[in-house]
Formats: sequence, structure tokens, C-alpha cells
Amino acid sequence: MDEYERLRMFIRYEMDPFFFDDDSVYESDPFSVSYKVTYDDVVSVCENIIDVDPSFEEMENWVCYIFEVINEHFEWPENSDYLWGTTDEDMIRLIFDSLYDVCYEDLCYEDASTIKEAVELIYEMIRDHEYNRGRDLSEWRISKLHRSILLRAYEGETEKLSPEYKSRFRELVDQACDEKDTVAMHIKGYDCYGGGDLYACDWEESRRLITELFDLTGNPQYANTLGYIYYYGRCNGGTPEYDKAFQYYSIGAAHDLLESMYKIADMFKAGKGCIKSPETSAHIIQKLYMDVRPRFCRGSDANFADIALRFASIFRDNEDYAYAYEHYLEADYAIKKRLLKSDFFGNYKVQENITGSLEEVRALLPESFFVNEFELENTRLLNDLFDLEKKIRVHVEQTGENCYKMELSVEEASDEDKLLVVYPRIDYVELTDKLVFKVTTDSPIAYEEDASGDVIVDSFFRPAQGEYFFCLGDEDVFFMSGVKFIVCKEYL
Repeated sequence: MDEYERLRMFIRYEMDPFFFDDDSVYESDPFSVSYKVTYDDVVSVCENIIDVDPSFEEMENWVCYIFEVINEHFEWPENSDYLWGTTDEDMIRLIFDSLYDVCYEDLCYEDASTIKEAVELIYEMIRDHEYNRGRDLSEWRISKLHRSILLRAYEGETEKLSPEYKSRFRELVDQACDEKDTVAMHIKGYDCYGGGDLYACDWEESRRLITELFDLTGNPQYANTLGYIYYYGRCNGGTPEYDKAFQYYSIGAAHDLLESMYKIADMFKAGKGCIKSPETSAHIIQKLYMDVRPRFCRGSDANFADIALRFASIFRDNEDYAYAYEHYLEADYAIKKRLLKSDFFGNYKVQENITGSLEEVRALLPESFFVNEFELENTRLLNDLFDLEKKIRVHVEQTGENCYKMELSVEEASDEDKLLVVYPRIDYVELTDKLVFKVTTDSPIAYEEDASGDVIVDSFFRPAQGEYFFCLGDEDVFFMSGVKFIVCKEYL
């Protein structure tokens, strides 16, 4: 038997099933020949697996081995339209994906208790494909498994649907909703929430579906959504239903959902649907802010824009406008980053609130507040940088007598090695892995440079006011005395 024919037999599951009894199959020599998988191959592999009825271990070993081979010799379609199985080429990818999912995704196979039964469901998609040939999409037969695959593929991504498939997909969603399919109910419930790619805005239908989803699943995210519907009176002519909103937000807050928690804080602040308690509101927001700011620095959205907005308002209410402005700057930065990834209509309302608050507080600050440079009052930023527990590269340029430009940057920084640096006096805010200062001292800095003219350190300490030792391990690398760290606008 030549190598080409042997590879063909592997792909079609025509080998002795005992070959896949254990993972020693992975030790076989890789195939060097090229082989283009055909539609006839996917028909045969399903028929052969149904005939053999392999164990889970045999199926898993075949899947792992064969996918490595196929990926070497086959170019997969680039977009998700193949999931509809319109052409034979589409069916090749769809069937092999489904065979893989038998081992690693059980969501679509609730009706199967054995490998054979699961593959029989896959084979039904092949029979449907044969029936659908030459027929209009509206007349296609689509099995329950195929429908589940499509629903899960486009959940939260209906904008990726080609126009030719959108109408039929909506029919599948409606059909599955009638059968209480929770994925379909989620798709329709949230598409009707304000209107989306498939459905016009229908608050009543959205509330009905999301209420039913919450009853079926107990998922607190649905409670949070219902809180919004009642808070803004979406189904009550625009008149808020605060009592119901508070009930549902309370469920979300009990499950640590950030949105529910800051909406509960809003309600306590205003006494909407609950006792009025600004102190309770401020306590909730302060705890949220301290929790989510580090998460935002590590790359998560963490609702930081919404929480920083509310945190800033606490300082504004107390007429501490400098700190209010600092945190409004954080909120403004965070919402702009969010809008780069999501154009959800609610985000623009958040941005509008932040922009308005930022401008109002800026007008309350004295003109002298805004400068081109200022001295740091403490070492918090340095502490934060070294708390990342990474080596820090220090680059120093002398700009005058005992005056330097100093840049401290994280060596081998990852996306999580960021500081949120905010300088309200120069309108600066940035997620960054480096700090840049103008540094003045009372004597020259002496240090050992590395090959690039920089030094590497991993800690610092202050034996006295204005004195700094920067160290690498137990070794002192350089010392500065009479130090002032100055934030300089031209260096940023």
C-alpha cells in the first residue's frame, strides 16, 4: 500500500479501530505526501465511524492525529459562511469541525449518549446537504444539530452574517425560541434590546425573553439586564419602575456583577427604590474603584469608565475639584478605549456624561492649576512601577548641571505590565510601562552603564528624605541625593 492510499484510509477511518486504542498513534511517522480531502471522504468517514461505533478514547485519538495531518494538507475556508454547508467544500470543513466537537464540545450533542449516536446526528447534516442541492435557501432542510451549530457560531456576532443568510437565520432563531432554546432566546432577547442586526427594537419582547431566560437559568447577567429595563422604564412608557429595578440589580450585585453594583450605588445615592444613603453609595463605589483599577491596567475593560466617572463625582460633591478632574480624566481615557472595540449605543451616553463633567470641573479649577511641569509630591508611581516585580531599565541623559532626563521602563514588558499614569495638571493620562521625569540632584549621578548606555535595576529604597539607592538584587547600582522628580510636559 503506497503512502497516499494509507493517508486516505486514515482520513476515512478505514484503518483497524484498534490502531486508535491508545495514544501511541502519535508516534507514527508523519505523512510526507500531499492529499486534498474530498466530500466523498467526509461521507465515508461518518459512515465508517457509525459502522465501527468506536470508544471515546479511540475517537479522541483519531481526531487528534487526523487533524494534525489534515491541517498540513488542506486549506480551510476563511470566513464563517462555511457553517451553512452551501457547497461540498463547505461541508468538508463543517463535518470535520463537528467530528472534532464530538470529543471536545458537548453543547450540541445533548441527544447523543455514544460516539455512534453523535456521528449519526452529523450524518444527518450530510443527508440534508444532498436534499438542499439546487434548492433555494428558504427551502433548505436544517437539522437541530446544524441549527445549534449556527446559533452558537453567531451568538453575539450576528453582524458577521452575510445578507443572503440573515433572513433564514432569523427564521432559525424564531423556531428555536419556540422550543425554548436558551441560545436562541439570548440572541433574540438582546437583539430586541434597543434593536440590532436581526430585529427592530421591541422592549416588551426583550423583557419577556430575558425574564424567561433568568427563570430557566438563574444567570445573574439576565437579572442585571432586567434591572436596566425597569430602571429606565422601557416597558412603562419611559416611567422608571425603581422597586423592580432595585430587586433585579440586587441579584446581580449579590453575584458581584460590576454593572449591578454601581447601579445599586446610584440608587442608594438618589434614594430610588430604596433608602437614600449617599454614604452607602460612596462606600460601594470606592470599593469598586480600588478593585477594578488594577484590572483595567492589566487589559480588562472592567467597567472602569463607568466606575471612575462615579468615583470622580464623589470628589466633585465634596468640592475637591483637583481629584475629581483626575478621575474624570481616567474615565474619559477608559471610555475612549472601549469605543475603539464597541460601538454599543449606551457607551456614547457614558462618554457624553464624562465629557460634560470633565468640562464643568475644569471650569471650576483655578487657571494656576494647569502648568507645563510640576514636582512629584510622593513616590507612589515609582512604587507602582517596581511593584510589577520586573527588572527596570533606567536611561539617563544629562541636560544641565545636576539636571537629567530619566526614563524608567519595564524590561520584557507584557500587555499586563502597565501603569495608569494620570497627571491632571498637564491633562495627561496613559496606560504605559515607562515613566519619564526631569530629575535634579545636589551632586552628579554616578553609575555603571551596560552595553547600551543604560542600567538595569529591580528595586529602590530611600534612607533619608531626597536620597535614593537603586539596586539590582543585593547590589547598589547608583545613588542620588537631593533628588526632585519633576513631571515635564515636553518629555511626554
